[in-house]
Amino acid sequence: MAVGRHTDGKLYPIKGYRLVKAVASADTTIEIAKGSGVLIGDIIATAKKGVAVTAVDTTTYTTKDVVTVTLGVDIAIGKVLYQAAAASASAAVPIYTPFGILGDDCKAGEGDRRKKVVLGAIVRKETILASDEVIALLPTIQKA
Repeated sequence: MAVGRHTDGKLYPIKGYRLVKAVASADTTIEIAKGSGVLIGDIIATAKKGVAVTAVDTTTYTTKDVVTVTLGVDIAIGKVLYQAAAASASAAVPIYTPFGILGDDCKAGEGDRRKKVVLGAIVRKETILASDEVIALLPTIQKA
């Protein structure tokens, strides 16, 4: 998971949402892996398109959450979407300016925790919950 600096000077997670099912442009829900901390009102984005979450089902399934959001684009299974600052049809950006990635597992929404921040690394896309768009803003982090 990537982290970014908030205006208060502290580092906060930039939520990542890994798709566990491909998305079609007409879909009104997406299925993401458990543990993202997704909430109603979060802005989920891919490329530069960000849309607000209107509902979340975290109780029906043990391995995934079903999120009500209409992205309007086709997206492959396994893609990581990112938490954007504001909804936009063509100019979405991450909620915080990316600073680094967390050195170990961290689930969003579980309160403050002391974590190691990695500023330079080569990471496997399967092992990091950060979108390509966020990683692209971290010049010393590369996906293998």
